Amino acid sequence: THVLNDLYPQCLSSDEPLAALLSAVVERTAQTIALWQAYGFCHGVMNTDNMSILGLTFDFGPYAFLDDFKQGHVCNYSDHRGRYAFNQQVAMGYWNLTAFAETLTRDVAVERLQEILDGYADLQQQAYLTAMRARLGLVGEQAEDAVLIDKLLLQMEQSAVDYTLFFRQLGELPVGAALDKLRAEFVNQTAFDEWSDEFMARNSNDLRSQEQRCAAMHAVN
Repeated sequence: THVLNDLYPQCLSSDEPLAALLSAVVERTAQTIALWQAYGFCHGVMNTDNMSILGLTFDFGPYAFLDDFKQGHVCNYSDHRGRYAFNQQVAMGYWNLTAFAETLTRDVAVERLQEILDGYADLQQQAYLTAMRARLGLVGEQAEDAVLIDKLLLQMEQSAVDYTLFFRQLGELPVGAALDKLRAEFVNQTAFDEWSDEFMARNSNDLRSQEQRCAAMHAVN
């Protein structure tokens, strides 16, 4: 009652206020973790008491930002099994939301709660892709964007490329320019050339000036 009245009053007008509350918390959590993954933030200790009903988080003890990109990075020295590794954070967000949903089962049908939880993955993925498209300077949305992003991240990990500097430097290159300046950072340069060709083809609809593109990318990088 306190949470609904003070933090989510918009849910009170719903036919199912508690279901609406869970929906709002799921959406906020999905958006937060999407940004973590897009920007390389590692929380390090994502147990349920460190997740906020507002979709925020706290207890920044062993947190870190990625330097060299590493999907399985573990920033908490006591997390010996990698439960809270960088590439486990999306799943941990879902687990924590499920634990919250369990507290509502006396008042909301389990099927309804599960339906809401099932929307988490799509919400998270869409928010993540939106952030990554902005970081890469991609205009609009295309179906293959997720594949293009995954290919880049795989090569960044294999070559231990700095996750922050890459996007910053990418924004300084002219639209459609060859990515030779970045190529030297990658071990498998043939694979990077293939990705670069796909990236430039994807960017062929970018009609912005270099100044406009640079300003937009630097604003998010």
